[in-house]
Amino acid sequence: MAFENGQNKYIEKYVTNHVESKQLLNQKKIFSFIKCEKDKASLLDQFIYTRILYKFLEGVQAEDSLLYAEVKIQIILYLSLIEYCCDYLITNQFQQAQSVRNTLKNASLKKISVNKDLMKQIAKSVDREENDFVISVKDNTKDTKSLNKIRFADKLDCIGAALTEMDNKRGYNKKKILRREEFRKKTLEEIKGLIYYRNNIHLSHELTNDRKATLADSKKAYKCVKKFSDIVNTFV
Repeated sequence: MAFENGQNKYIEKYVTNHVESKQLLNQKKIFSFIKCEKDKASLLDQFIYTRILYKFLEGVQAEDSLLYAEVKIQIILYLSLIEYCCDYLITNQFQQAQSVRNTLKNASLKKISVNKDLMKQIAKSVDREENDFVISVKDNTKDTKSLNKIRFADKLDCIGAALTEMDNKRGYNKKKILRREEFRKKTLEEIKGLIYYRNNIHLSHELTNDRKATLADSKKAYKCVKKFSDIVNTFV
């Protein structure tokens, strides 16, 4: 059953007055490094409706299960925005960075089977057990699905390393590079800390672990989207 008409208008007004508009977010250059206008608009839409959901549940003073749903949904959606941005940068503006090349090279490795006798010879030649080896070859197919093989945390490390490479190319002195690197690292580590809770989208992960995200974590996820965008905007 829907809310009564008067309640609908009150809730809509409350939410609208407390959520940044797309125009304001554009002025703040959120996701401005996304060159495809359609994609950028979609990211802003998700950012806004995630915020709308939070403001609605905040307004009704959600508790218990409803509060946890509020927290969980925000973290999942905000981190999905950040991971999309990582994928976009890796395959676009940052694709020539050495850290990106190394990351994609590792992601393109494909496991292959090797004759048992040959595996025994290889293991024996270096005095190791056969199970210590995983034989792989480089997959030369240009498939963006290889990004799915890269852990989210590794993508963040890749982006951080690429930004440091850019600092070096700009000729900044070592002290400034380290200061900027340390500043970025704080944000990237905050995001990494939230990945654990993002993985609770898989029920098996949540049920086998006794850690649940809090409202403070969801607020951190919201801020991390903005921080990540700001970090990248200084370079792109």
